[in-house]
Amino acid sequence: YLYETSFLYPKFGLYKLHQEIWSRILNRSPEEKRDFLYTFSRPDFYSGLMVTVRSQHIPEKIPKQRLEIPIKDQSIPYSLRANPTTQDDHGKHRAIMGHSQLINWLEHQGQRHGFTTHNTKATQCCTTIKRTGCRPIMFNDALFIGTLQIIQPSLFNNAMEKGIGRARGFGYGMLMLTPRRPL
Repeated sequence: YLYETSFLYPKFGLYKLHQEIWSRILNRSPEEKRDFLYTFSRPDFYSGLMVTVRSQHIPEKIPKQRLEIPIKDQSIPYSLRANPTTQDDHGKHRAIMGHSQLINWLEHQGQRHGFTTHNTKATQCCTTIKRTGCRPIMFNDALFIGTLQIIQPSLFNNAMEKGIGRARGFGYGMLMLTPRRPL
């Protein structure tokens, strides 16, 4: 089963959040394979980040909810924070820009992951993650909101567990089917 937990992270540092989810919340070492997803939102300018973590292995001490995955052909409201990119002929990943290109990227992801989308709106900005002593990492931060319909449950279940697109280890690619409240 997949489980989710949500909490308010009082800081704004995304790299620090990435490290704390790995080590303090899920008790993982950096050498372990990532077996979780997380996403974040900014409910307002002052309160920090609202974070939701999804995994089969959330520790017992952490309050969590079992994720219920809807059935085939049901229309479901969703949101997705993603890092849409394409790969050029030299293997370099480039940001996808513009509303229609973002929607095309998501439609392609839906075909690969067993769902179709409807009435989708997309907003886009650039997010930079600063790391001490290293070059910053820049992400093409796109937020998609709309409804989706599951057409291939096995592919969709895999997307719910593994995520969609690039930068999943930094809070991108986790499909949210219903708004979650902190536990």
